[in-house]
Amino acid sequence: MIKNSEAFDSARNEYIEGYEKKSKLIFPTLALVAKEFNVSFSTLRRKAANEGWYKKRKHRQNSREEFEMRKQFKGEYSKLAQVSRNSLFF
Repeated sequence: MIKNSEAFDSARNEYIEGYEKKSKLIFPTLALVAKEFNVSFSTLRRKAANEGWYKKRKHRQNSREEFEMRKQFKGEYSKLAQVSRNSLFF
Protein backbone atom coordinates (compact mmCIF):
# COMPACT_ATOMS: atom_id res chain seq x y z
CA MET A 1 0.00 0.00 0.00
CA ILE A 2 1.24 3.48 -0.87
CA LYS A 3 1.83 5.79 2.07
CA ASN A 4 0.16 9.20 2.07
CA SER A 5 3.36 11.14 1.44
CA GLU A 6 4.20 8.89 -1.52
CA ALA A 7 0.65 9.24 -2.82
CA PHE A 8 0.83 13.03 -2.59
CA ASP A 9 4.24 13.08 -4.30
CA SER A 10 2.93 10.91 -7.13
CA ALA A 11 -0.24 12.99 -7.38
CA ARG A 12 1.81 16.21 -7.54
CA ASN A 13 4.01 14.83 -10.30
CA GLU A 14 1.08 13.61 -12.37
CA TYR A 15 -0.84 16.88 -11.98
CA ILE A 16 2.12 19.13 -12.81
CA GLU A 17 3.95 16.99 -15.39
CA GLY A 18 0.94 15.25 -16.94
CA TYR A 19 1.21 11.90 -18.68
CA GLU A 20 1.51 10.73 -22.24
CA LYS A 21 -1.27 8.79 -23.91
CA LYS A 22 -1.20 7.91 -27.61
CA SER A 23 1.74 10.29 -28.15
CA LYS A 24 -0.26 13.20 -26.70
CA LEU A 25 0.47 14.91 -23.40
CA ILE A 26 -2.54 14.94 -21.06
CA PHE A 27 -2.91 17.07 -17.94
CA PRO A 28 -5.55 15.55 -15.63
CA THR A 29 -7.74 17.58 -13.26
CA LEU A 30 -7.25 17.51 -9.50
CA ALA A 31 -10.43 15.47 -9.11
CA LEU A 32 -9.14 12.75 -11.44
CA VAL A 33 -5.75 12.72 -9.72
CA ALA A 34 -7.44 12.42 -6.32
CA LYS A 35 -9.47 9.42 -7.52
CA GLU A 36 -6.48 7.74 -9.13
CA PHE A 37 -4.26 7.98 -6.04
CA ASN A 38 -7.11 7.41 -3.59
CA VAL A 39 -6.64 10.63 -1.63
CA SER A 40 -9.21 13.13 -0.44
CA PHE A 41 -10.05 15.75 -3.05
CA SER A 42 -10.34 18.56 -0.51
CA THR A 43 -6.99 17.69 1.05
CA LEU A 44 -5.35 17.47 -2.36
CA ARG A 45 -6.87 20.80 -3.42
CA ARG A 46 -5.63 22.49 -0.25
CA LYS A 47 -2.14 21.00 -0.67
CA ALA A 48 -2.05 22.04 -4.33
CA ALA A 49 -3.04 25.61 -3.45
CA ASN A 50 -0.47 25.87 -0.66
CA GLU A 51 2.36 24.54 -2.84
CA GLY A 52 1.44 26.42 -6.03
CA TRP A 53 0.82 23.39 -8.22
CA TYR A 54 -1.31 25.32 -10.72
CA LYS A 55 1.41 27.90 -11.37
CA LYS A 56 4.03 25.16 -11.76
CA ARG A 57 1.73 23.28 -14.15
CA LYS A 58 1.14 26.38 -16.28
CA HIS A 59 4.90 27.04 -16.41
CA ARG A 60 5.47 23.44 -17.50
CA GLN A 61 2.79 23.69 -20.21
CA ASN A 62 4.17 26.98 -21.53
CA SER A 63 7.72 25.63 -21.57
CA ARG A 64 6.57 22.54 -23.44
CA GLU A 65 4.67 24.60 -26.01
CA GLU A 66 7.67 26.85 -26.57
CA PHE A 67 9.92 23.81 -26.98
CA GLU A 68 7.54 22.29 -29.53
CA MET A 69 7.32 25.58 -31.43
CA ARG A 70 11.10 25.95 -31.56
CA LYS A 71 11.42 22.33 -32.66
CA GLN A 72 8.84 22.87 -35.41
CA PHE A 73 10.44 26.00 -36.83
CA LYS A 74 14.06 24.87 -36.33
CA GLY A 75 15.56 28.32 -36.63
CA GLU A 76 13.21 29.49 -39.38
CA TYR A 77 12.01 32.29 -37.12
CA SER A 78 15.43 33.95 -37.05
CA LYS A 79 15.64 33.78 -40.84
CA LEU A 80 12.17 35.31 -41.17
CA ALA A 81 13.06 38.05 -38.70
CA GLN A 82 16.17 38.90 -40.73
CA VAL A 83 14.13 39.06 -43.94
CA SER A 84 11.62 41.34 -42.22
CA ARG A 85 14.37 43.66 -40.98
CA ASN A 86 15.93 43.77 -44.45
CA SER A 87 12.60 44.59 -46.08
CA LEU A 88 11.98 47.38 -43.56
CA PHE A 89 15.41 48.81 -44.26
CA PHE A 90 14.69 49.22 -47.98
